[in-house]
Amino acid sequence: MAITKLVSDSLGAGVGGSLVKLQSQTISASVTSVTFTSTYLTSTYPIYKIMWYSLNGDANDQAVYIKFSDDNGSTYLTSVVTYVGYNPRNGAGNQTSGQSINFLPIAQGLEDNVEGSAGGEIILCNPSNSTQYTTGTLIASHKVTDNVSDEARFFAQGFFIKDTSAINNFQIYPDTGNLTNGTIVLYGVTG
Repeated sequence: MAITKLVSDSLGAGVGGSLVKLQSQTISASVTSVTFTSTYLTSTYPIYKIMWYSLNGDANDQAVYIKFSDDNGSTYLTSVVTYVGYNPRNGAGNQTSGQSINFLPIAQGLEDNVEGSAGGEIILCNPSNSTQYTTGTLIASHKVTDNVSDEARFFAQGFFIKDTSAINNFQIYPDTGNLTNGTIVLYGVTG
């Protein structure tokens, strides 16, 4: 099934494209991680979109990360992710960054209940290109643990994976405990 973007003559010729749903994984029992393999992350699409919603775990103040592999998960890349972003909390924002790290944070300070669930998306550009770094953007939000009612966290980040091998696997996992709920969906994006 494809979700087609709006195509308008005013946007010019060739504008459009589709999201093609490749795989969806719903967490309904406690798991240590969720992995998407080279079965779905291939050279077929130049762009992939990863979306998650209702994601939460069994530990309070949990962080959730994504890491990438170029050998279908036999090993995960180390010291290769560099990101910079904006991370406001209740109107007070900070620039965040990480250089030469093993993962990309997608949630931090997550509550261990349904109210604290996270949602977001990553656009992953050219993961199968073996001559350029893979680049991407991340947008995510969730309720945080701080004993403050209704405090939210929002991430907006740009990143690159400093590796010229084709990326063919990724894994989403918490820093402690397990993931207990949520759905993660992988789409291929056509031109």
